[in-house]
Amino acid sequence: PDTICKALCSPLHSLIGPLEQLHLKNLHNQSLHLLYLSIERISMASPDDCLWGSQVATFNAVSYFSLGLTACSAVAKLFLKAHFQAKPNHGWKYFWCLSPIKLLLGILLFTVFRPTCSSGCKCPLYPRINVYPTIVMMVGILWALRGKKYYDLDRQGVEGHVDDTADTDPQVIDGHANDTTAVAAVAEPKANLSEII
Repeated sequence: PDTICKALCSPLHSLIGPLEQLHLKNLHNQSLHLLYLSIERISMASPDDCLWGSQVATFNAVSYFSLGLTACSAVAKLFLKAHFQAKPNHGWKYFWCLSPIKLLLGILLFTVFRPTCSSGCKCPLYPRINVYPTIVMMVGILWALRGKKYYDLDRQGVEGHVDDTADTDPQVIDGHANDTTAVAAVAEPKANLSEII
């Protein structure tokens, strides 16, 4: 019986060896194929898988906030224009408070809130990435220049007030007689009278 078993088992062992190798080779090929599909899926990831959509949503939210700030400022400027002309110090304070906020929003849109496509992702073209921050920065600079205009108006008003007092009659300043000049003006004719006598 042992010889019969050996006679039958040895050909089976010779068949099993190549079959195991073939099976292992197929498993290896299947593993490589699955790995290739996984890599391809990662490289073809959708923009949502790459957080592109949330980055664009954040970028748009900050852009819309900045646009709202511009709209509110435009409406306020429309109603406060006469007030700013009468009191330029309120005008330059208003615009110089808003200008840094607008400039900061522009810088943040160019840097922190700028949507970026992760490596291995295919993201759609988003042309507003550079347009919105540029416009925001330009509006911030415009507000700073408008604040400078009101600042210059305010400084002219202060200097004009000083110049107005210098051009007034030295004997009367702010409705009050200047006692020292009045005394000198009265004493001067007496000196002339004494010279005559």
